[in-house]
Amino acid sequence: MEPDIKWLDDPETFRVGMIPAHSDHHFYQSDDEVRNDASSYVQNLNGQW
Repeated sequence: MEPDIKWLDDPETFRVGMIPAHSDHHFYQSDDEVRNDASSYVQNLNGQW
């Protein structure tokens, strides 16, 4: 899809070229967590909680 200034006036156009929401931050409590790439601060929000 080619960019077009008309998108600004079109109420049907919500977003163009967006990537899904994500975080690029990674926090770890210890060096072991870093080595294993398994942060205890991560919580999966999929499912029932």
